[in-house]
Amino acid sequence: MRFALGVALLTAGLSFFLLPWPAAADVLPSRPGAPRRTEKERIAADIERRGVSKGESAAQVRAMSARDLDYFAAAPGRVQLAAGMPVEDIIIGGVLLAVATGIAIGVAVQGSRP
Repeated sequence: MRFALGVALLTAGLSFFLLPWPAAADVLPSRPGAPRRTEKERIAADIERRGVSKGESAAQVRAMSARDLDYFAAAPGRVQLAAGMPVEDIIIGGVLLAVATGIAIGVAVQGSRP
C-alpha cells in the first residue's frame, strides 16, 4: 500500500511540474519582410534632424529589427531622443529616498527602545 501511495504521489508531483512545460514553449512568429531601404533612410534622417551624428544614426537604424522599423516608419513623430533622466525625476526620487530613509530610521529607533 505504501509503495502504491508513493508511486501515486511521485506521479502527481511529476505531472505538476512537467505538464505546464508545453504551455511555455517558444512561439516562433512568421518571418517578417525585409524593410524597404527608403524606410531605413527616412528614419535615419529623422534621427539626424534631432541632433544625432550621421554615423550614429545609421548604426542605430542598422541595429533595429524589422518590427522596430515598421513601428517608426508608421508615424515619424515616434522618433524621439532619450537623454537621461529629467531634473524633476531626480528631485522626486531624492525626496522619496529621503522619506523612506527617515521612516526606516524612525522604525529602527522605536524598535530599539525598551
